[in-house]
Amino acid sequence: MPLSQGPKVRRRTLDNLAADVAVLAHYHPALLAEVRAILCDEADPE
Repeated sequence: MPLSQGPKVRRRTLDNLAADVAVLAHYHPALLAEVRAILCDEADPE
């Protein structure tokens, strides 16, 4: 993949992820809470 394509592809991936999370939040709020806890644990190592 050319470097010039990187940010564009990454942005599209983030947009897709955001849409998936919105669906998850609507249909499975408890599961979203678990996903959020996992992501927060990985983002903030102690």
